[in-house]
Amino acid sequence: LLLEFADKYTKGARGAQGLLAKAGFEVAPLKIDAASVPLAADLVFLGTFFATRRRVADAETELRAAIALEPRFVPAYVNLADLYRAEQREPDVRSVLEEGLKVAPDDASLHYALGLALIRAQRQADALTHLERAAARAPENARFVYTYAVALHSAGRPREAAAVLDKALQRHAKDRDMREFLEQIRGRSAR
Repeated sequence: LLLEFADKYTKGARGAQGLLAKAGFEVAPLKIDAASVPLAADLVFLGTFFATRRRVADAETELRAAIALEPRFVPAYVNLADLYRAEQREPDVRSVLEEGLKVAPDDASLHYALGLALIRAQRQADALTHLERAAARAPENARFVYTYAVALHSAGRPREAAAVLDKALQRHAKDRDMREFLEQIRGRSAR
């Protein structure tokens, strides 16, 4: 089952076998050729696998290797930031996300993750900037837009939050959380 999972997220059986061997599983010897050279996605898979096994140093090594191999591969930054967050290394979370934004300044997921990290760091104004960018760059992502509206409301800007939700509900008409939050905001402002 693990080989099938690895196979799905790597470039084939050789990539999967190589990653599993590196993770400590016994596999048949591999003939080394161009098809068995890992891709950044393979390294992120392996890093994530190590993280689930609480092998933090190995996970960090693989995720850093993915970034070195393909600096524009955003999932490597996001997964490394998640690893750091799980280890309560908040300054490292922000640092790696900022590093990612240097090479992918328009990536919504990096802005979103950095916005959340800045909220945890009590830097609300900076967080709003990144959450707004995430929502603007990926309006199809209801979670990004909803989180931005919540952050606006928490910052004492309920009218702006309501406007964001009104616009988002045109695209996400069935989103219950957005609709209920908008009703809540409007209910409070009517009092």
